Formats: sequence, structure tokens, C-alpha cells
Amino acid sequence: MDVASKGLAGQAVENRLESIGIITNRNVIPRDMDNPSVVSGIRLGTGAVTARGMAGGEVAQIAEIMDTAMSNMDNQNVQDQATKEIRTLCERFPVYR
Repeated sequence: MDVASKGLAGQAVENRLESIGIITNRNVIPRDMDNPSVVSGIRLGTGAVTARGMAGGEVAQIAEIMDTAMSNMDNQNVQDQATKEIRTLCERFPVYR
């Protein structure tokens, strides 16, 4: 996913999303014009989501939370709310051992 379109760097987004409970990887995107050490994208996967039993509705909710978090990187109140929403979603779909 290209995060440069939001004026963000992959590493900053990776760190922010991890802080609210969403794990991604920063990643170079095709035709990236930035220095390779400053990547412009993140890589998303659905393995952990589907393993919990989540489906399309939950994926859409996660995408919405991610967008809100990325659009408000410096707003701690928004980040705290995003953390609560992710935690609530994960509690609805626990990982069983």
C-alpha cells in the first residue's frame, strides 16, 4: 500500500500502526522515487485476520481504523481511540490455542 500519497513514510506508518495493535511491514513500492532507505509503502496480510475468523466486514473496519490512524498521526486522542477499537475487535475474535 502506498502511504506516500498521504505524505507519510513506510517506517512511520509501520511504527504507528504497531502502536495501536496492527502489525504491518514497511515495504518498497513499484516505481518508488524516494531513496531506498526511505520506503513509501507498507505490506498488508490477512493471515492473522482470517485465523481469528474475521471476514470482509471486519477487514473493512480494520481498513477504516488504519486510515483514521494514518490521517491523524500526531493526535494522541485519535490514536488512543484506534487502540481501543482494535482491542475490542480482537476480543470479539480471540486466538485459540
